[in-house]
Amino acid sequence: MKNKPDNGLIIASLLLAVVLWGANNVGTKVLVRSWPPIFVGSSRFLLAGLVLLALFRWTNIFGKPKPVPPKLEKQLWLKGGLNLALYILAFNWAVKLAPVSHVALYLGASPVWALLWEGRPEKSWRSVQRYGAAALALLGVIVLFLPVLKTGTSQLFGEFLSLTASVLWTSYGRQCRALTTDLSGAEISAHTFLRAAILIAPLTIFEVVRQPIFWRTDLVLIQTFCVL
Repeated sequence: MKNKPDNGLIIASLLLAVVLWGANNVGTKVLVRSWPPIFVGSSRFLLAGLVLLALFRWTNIFGKPKPVPPKLEKQLWLKGGLNLALYILAFNWAVKLAPVSHVALYLGASPVWALLWEGRPEKSWRSVQRYGAAALALLGVIVLFLPVLKTGTSQLFGEFLSLTASVLWTSYGRQCRALTTDLSGAEISAHTFLRAAILIAPLTIFEVVRQPIFWRTDLVLIQTFCVL
């Protein structure tokens, strides 16, 4: 007989994830005001990937790591890594140009795109619930987006990037799901984080040359929090 899931623990974990995710978004907003946006994203994912790989190498927190099958190398680069790299570019510039609350809501609409990818609605109450929730999320996106059309400012581009980041995040999740038959979630994260950072390294260097980094203790601490 299978053990029943601990719903209380699941809910607590989800709430903690929401708090950490929100804090990460706010931290990113603070960072991109002072540091180049692409540098903020690429350095974060590079360090996060290295931290995960180090944990695999010297601890058993995530279990024993498995060697990456040769057949997955191309997928990790051209699907997971590239997809995540594009997401980093869209998300960090969106946070710089648009209110972080708007960016978060667009990302919260990711289930809309996931449902569209999964197929047509079914004749069941479960399908009605899922598509009803997705419709509410989409309505929130529309409510945010329409007033910006009248401003004609750079925020419009930020809103567009936020919407793009939402779609890219959904796509990244789907790519990761396809890789779970051979690698664990933590392994996929470690490998795709590192590859995404490498793919946008040229843009990072170009950005840093144009806008040199100045180090402040508070910014370093915020970036450290976001990495971990």
